[in-house]
Amino acid sequence: MVILRQIIPWQRIIDKLACYYDDSKGRIGTPIRTIVGIFIVLKLRLLSDRTVVNQVKENRYIQYFCNVPDEDLSTFMHPSNLSKLRKR
Repeated sequence: MVILRQIIPWQRIIDKLACYYDDSKGRIGTPIRTIVGIFIVLKLRLLSDRTVVNQVKENRYIQYFCNVPDEDLSTFMHPSNLSKLRKR
């Protein structure tokens, strides 16, 4: 996960997806970088939404890969948020 984090062109991905997210509407959401990281882990490890959210909460390497700070772990996203994000 550490090596993969260094290989992926995060800024290019964020720039392409930024047009789908509006910071001026609603509450502040999960950063695009974190969302993309979670979906990459989900696909690479063939996990369910619930399992990948639990893995992010428990696994330090996945937290590092997804750029999740320690203070966000207690209020980290609900698995149902992934299906809502997938529909965008």
